[in-house]
Amino acid sequence: MLAFFYDYHTLALLLVILFFLFLHFKTIQTIKKSVQKMTEFSKKISEGDFNHSLNIRSRDELGALANSLNSMKDQLSSLFLDLVQEKQKLSSLLSGMYDGVLAIDPNKKIILYNKRVKEIFHLKEGDVRGRSLLEFIQNPDVISFFERALKEKKIFQKQIKIIDNTVKHYEIVVSPLQQDQENMWGVVAIFHDISDLKSVEQMRIEFVANVSHEFKTPLTSILGFTDTLINDKDIHQTQKEKFLKIIKQNVERLSYLMKDLLSLSSLESEVMFHKLCFKIQPFVEKLMLEFEKQAQEKEITLKTHIKVESMTADEPKLHQALYNLLDNAMKYTEKGGVITLSIQEEKGFLKLAVEDSGLGIHSTHLPRVFERFYRVDKGRDREMGGTGLGLAIVKHIALLHGGSVEVESEQGKGSLFSILIPLF
Repeated sequence: MLAFFYDYHTLALLLVILFFLFLHFKTIQTIKKSVQKMTEFSKKISEGDFNHSLNIRSRDELGALANSLNSMKDQLSSLFLDLVQEKQKLSSLLSGMYDGVLAIDPNKKIILYNKRVKEIFHLKEGDVRGRSLLEFIQNPDVISFFERALKEKKIFQKQIKIIDNTVKHYEIVVSPLQQDQENMWGVVAIFHDISDLKSVEQMRIEFVANVSHEFKTPLTSILGFTDTLINDKDIHQTQKEKFLKIIKQNVERLSYLMKDLLSLSSLESEVMFHKLCFKIQPFVEKLMLEFEKQAQEKEITLKTHIKVESMTADEPKLHQALYNLLDNAMKYTEKGGVITLSIQEEKGFLKLAVEDSGLGIHSTHLPRVFERFYRVDKGRDREMGGTGLGLAIVKHIALLHGGSVEVESEQGKGSLFSILIPLF
């Protein structure tokens, strides 16, 4: 009986041990599965996948940990979304900038750039982040400027010239990217294209030089002959009259020059510009009448070819433009030649053209004939009383009407100057 009692208790003990072993095994399996779920969940989060959640419903520490991980996932997802949106905004901002942006780290590795920089330096590579600055930029001024900014940790500003197929001028501002008072992430440079400003500045310099020269020549002549008339009391009357005529010619030349300069200034500032509808036939007849006497003296035939009844434009300014073109044609068309004024519609434009059978212009001069003070034959132009501003005035009048100018010419075969004004 005692032996049976011991056997029964032993069996009961074994069953209890087995039961606890089974519970322990199940607990370990549950913990293992939960840990595996957490591991997979963490891996997905590290890969940027925030579309899953941990489904562990136990009320112990594992459940609390799962809830914490789910909460962390939601926070990271929100933060990641904010970062993505900020990155997209930065990318859009950089892409939309007219200026070039380029940032490098202290080792001269590229960390940020935009499309404009690739255009400036003709970078045809894909993503150049992480690559050395020296691989892509060979301009010594740019490289030394970056190196100086990295070394001195200050903001620098400089104008540089980049020569490729064309000459481009840029203003560069380089600023340090400070991490703290001692360390820095690198430097960032802004490349601002100032080529147009440089071009305008050069045009201004040339304009001042040309105006000075145009005034100097007649003024020198006037001063010289005036001194002669004052100091030489015994000068013959015939010689005196000759000198006075030369003085008068130079005064008239200065007067024409001043008139054209004021006219050009008025056109550039768009002062007094009024577009009205007017009949073309009487407008043309009045214009051609002004050249009738000159044409008779040079035995030049004047022709008109009008295919439009009326137009909307600033009539006085259009008269000035066509007058300048006809005046040029009259000067450079030899005896017995032909000058034709035509007005017609062509491909959405009103084309006003003056064609002559004169001397013509060499092809090398054609791109510049509408520039201020540009002369094909400087000596001949001055002899004929030209100021060098007539065609520039024509161009500005065309631009005021939203149009353009064209020229076709062949040396020895005449020229065709056209003003194109949009119909609508």
